[in-house]
Amino acid sequence: MTTKAYWATPAVVTKYESYQPMTEYVETASTVSLYERTVQFKEVTTKQLPLFLEIAQQAKPQGVTFSMCHHSDEQEEIRYIPDLMLAGLEKELEEWSQPFSLVEKTLLNKKSKSLLKKTP
Repeated sequence: MTTKAYWATPAVVTKYESYQPMTEYVETASTVSLYERTVQFKEVTTKQLPLFLEIAQQAKPQGVTFSMCHHSDEQEEIRYIPDLMLAGLEKELEEWSQPFSLVEKTLLNKKSKSLLKKTP
């Protein structure tokens, strides 16, 4: 059994509220963060897998859930936190790489119209 990769995904924050009986008033409010850790294995034999699952179940802390599933592309996307600064720079680069932006086209049209008016 070889470990292919392991990673932590960003926490999912959920807010829970309990209401007073027969009212709309919030009695208590709490926020719960769900954390997920993923371990991806490669070439696991049928003899190794039950042993690993039993050790993982026994070693996990109280209140922690354990699940096993096949790897999917959705899990690959969830693990990345979007970099807003990088996204802004990519958008700016895209704007610069286009031949003419809408503003430049408007300016060119105004200049060409003014040149046409000056011509006798």
